[in-house]
Amino acid sequence: MASTTIIDLGQIAQKLGLPPVGVESVARLCEEGNAIPFIAWYRRDTTGGMEEPQIRRIVNSVTKQRLLGERRQVILKSIEGQGRLTSELSELIAATVSHERLEDLYLPYKPRKLSPEEMTRRRRLEPLAREILSADPGASDLDARSAVFVDSDSKILSAADALLGAGHLLAENFSERSDVRQSLREIVRSAGHVVCERANQAGKALAKEEKHYREFFKFREHCDRIPAHRILSMNRGERAKALKIWIDVPLNDMQATAESLVVPANHPHAEFLKGCVRDSIQRLILPSLDRELRRDLTDACESHAVNVFARNIHNLLLQPPSPGRRVLALDPGFKNGCKAVVLDEQGRLVDHASMQVVGQQEKRDIAKQKIAELAKAYTVSVIAIGNGAAARETEAIVAELVAGELASLQIGYVIVNEAGAGVYATSPLAKEELPECEAAVRGAVSIGRRFQDPLTELVKIEPSHLGFGLYQHDIKAKHLHGTLACVIETCVNVVGVNLNVAGASLLRYVAGLDENLAKSICDWRTKNTRFTSRKQLLDVPGMTSAIALQSAGFLRIEGGENPLDSTGIHPENYSVAEKILERLGGSPSSVLSRDERSAMAKRASALQVDAIAVEFSVGRFLVIDILDCLTSGELDVRLGRPQPNIKKSTRTLDELEVGMELAGPVLNVVEFGIFVDVGLSESGLVHISQISRHFIRDPHDAVSVGEVVRVWVMELDKEKKRIALTMIPPRPARPPRRTEDRPARVAKEVSGRAEREPSRTRSDQGPERSARRTPRPDKPRSITQERRPTTYVSTTQKGPVLPISKAMREGRAPLRTFGDLKQLLAVRAGLEEEPVTSTTSGKKKKPKVVSEEILKGDIPAVSIEVGNPVATLVEEPCAIVNDETISNSDPKSESISSTNDNGAEGIGSEPETTFPET
Repeated sequence: MASTTIIDLGQIAQKLGLPPVGVESVARLCEEGNAIPFIAWYRRDTTGGMEEPQIRRIVNSVTKQRLLGERRQVILKSIEGQGRLTSELSELIAATVSHERLEDLYLPYKPRKLSPEEMTRRRRLEPLAREILSADPGASDLDARSAVFVDSDSKILSAADALLGAGHLLAENFSERSDVRQSLREIVRSAGHVVCERANQAGKALAKEEKHYREFFKFREHCDRIPAHRILSMNRGERAKALKIWIDVPLNDMQATAESLVVPANHPHAEFLKGCVRDSIQRLILPSLDRELRRDLTDACESHAVNVFARNIHNLLLQPPSPGRRVLALDPGFKNGCKAVVLDEQGRLVDHASMQVVGQQEKRDIAKQKIAELAKAYTVSVIAIGNGAAARETEAIVAELVAGELASLQIGYVIVNEAGAGVYATSPLAKEELPECEAAVRGAVSIGRRFQDPLTELVKIEPSHLGFGLYQHDIKAKHLHGTLACVIETCVNVVGVNLNVAGASLLRYVAGLDENLAKSICDWRTKNTRFTSRKQLLDVPGMTSAIALQSAGFLRIEGGENPLDSTGIHPENYSVAEKILERLGGSPSSVLSRDERSAMAKRASALQVDAIAVEFSVGRFLVIDILDCLTSGELDVRLGRPQPNIKKSTRTLDELEVGMELAGPVLNVVEFGIFVDVGLSESGLVHISQISRHFIRDPHDAVSVGEVVRVWVMELDKEKKRIALTMIPPRPARPPRRTEDRPARVAKEVSGRAEREPSRTRSDQGPERSARRTPRPDKPRSITQERRPTTYVSTTQKGPVLPISKAMREGRAPLRTFGDLKQLLAVRAGLEEEPVTSTTSGKKKKPKVVSEEILKGDIPAVSIEVGNPVATLVEEPCAIVNDETISNSDPKSESISSTNDNGAEGIGSEPETTFPET
């Protein structure tokens, strides 16, 4: 049969909410071998202006559909090879759009690995199972019929064994039905709860791990409402054998649903089949759905964590560079000391030294002197300090030098995140770049270069070691590496690469290039000094015209033959760019001057983009992109982002106070908030609820890694060294309340009318009204002051108590109220009590005092369970004292309720009344 995989692009467009024409264009361009960044930047008119994230979603959807189609072909071939493929089944498999549904359809036909004994036993009992399921008359007596299948060779030693084996076969048959699995899957996903408890283990292992997972020892939550970080934390606890996790589901609902699908009505063996259904659910279906649901939850959470990590890495890589600055980089440490390196403007190592910044004062003074000597000798412009161990001790020394001995140099210092520097220091790439240096010196060099050009340096490190994410070390490598590679590729191509400076580690992420071509470019550059034109790419060994077309637009050449080579304009569009430059009154050399770019930007606002596109026979998006490249303020898009925070002094935790305003870069963004560097060894946490006054679902919508934000201190825990911050500015203080009385209100003058008499004062309002009015407080209420909530209590107007009728006394009519019940109990107890009536003054008459014999329980009373329509009388010793019913037989409190003819509660009574104990 044919093995062609059909991909429904219309379905993808509908699912992603994108125009079908654009989706088809993207799919076609990808099939032709074009890189995603090339499509996003230089084929926008073909795709309808789609951005790179949209294109990547289309590519991912196409890949998933292709994998689904390949799996569908494998399944069809397998079933066809068994000779069991029908046209109906083939159509059903072809119409399936989900992996779960496809595997459910394939489950009855999936080959099983069974032992010869199991195969013999199965063949022996399959006829019995079919007879039971089809209600064969020959199997009306199951015990007798099962005895026929007793066979010692098949290890069926009794009728019970035969019946049990047939039940197992029926249970397997039920578990393989796709309709049963789909219905039960819906129940599990809609009503399932993830339950987590403490694992049954003891000893040091538990004591070591339980402190991290104590919050999950009694955890239960609906599977759709658990945050991603909780699921990943529970999975980690389960791997550490500190937790046990399972899915709690409504078994009764699952049993009823499965029975309605597989047990026919009025089946003679219905009870036996229901037992098989129960066995199928508990032994076969539920464990499978449990694993499936947990796998889906974990995959969704890992996907979410990967996206969080990817956004953080994206913002980290696009941090602005600090070109043309000589840097003194310090890699602090306790045991091995602090390594100091000096880098020139191009990031080349000039000098390095080692020192001790902690310990004896004498060693600290020597370290201070070495730092000052290096800074003065090489006239550095900034000192970069890694944020690792002993960072704050090193910062204190540097801050003292900056404010004192180095004050004449007008330099500052900056804290650089050193995550992953140690990994780079021991990597083969670092040994190749700095072969004569030890690992500690290479780590310090990496810290300094991160300040000079973060993108160029950070791409040398495996992204998972950068430490900006949510449980990235718990995520499968295949999920993490692919996404992060796409993020790095996006960032590198957005910024562009200097063809004469970039190393192979950066060039390999350019669209169309790979690691081998990147090394070839570096080798060609070494032999021929430098590139002077993008056309020279074709001279590189292994470079083809198709690859050069993909990569040329992202490779920049500064000081080359054509000034346009330093922009993001593709060489195939140079002719259009030169025509647009003429309209703007400029030339190719104008793009090198910021002033001329600003002047052209003002003139570009008067151009008609659509008219130019028609005149030059090009796309509208191409004209927009060329104008943006020619008139942008900065050729490097990173320079428009917030610059690093260069400091002159340091602070301590004791200096912080609640309400203090601080500023610092965002270190990390996670689902529940952001971490901000406030100049201490401990970063402060801004909870997601404190990022904005408005509701924020995702912190990434408000901030990004590296962004400098203003925060205010909310709480300080100096013992635990925790700092709670807020990004919500404090509201201005309210004006003080009035202390003087308000001026008297003056009536407005109306022409032709006499002035209205002032209203009478409170003393003139009468004694009754004055007494009822609440006294006014000494201080008048402010207009803007919020009023306290008022509680309104409704009082029930009690009417006269009506005497019970004769029918009520005889039990032929229902009681109306508890008052009726009280009267009936009194009558049954032998009391002659007059009907309770209301006097003219509104006070009720007191009932007669109960006799002492009743109080002692000598006279049997009656307890009535009131129902509808007729009350039921039950003899029980009880008494009535001060309008309360007391049971002598049961010391516990009891509840008595009454209903009227309509099923409603009695008038003036509560739904349930609890009587006190005697």
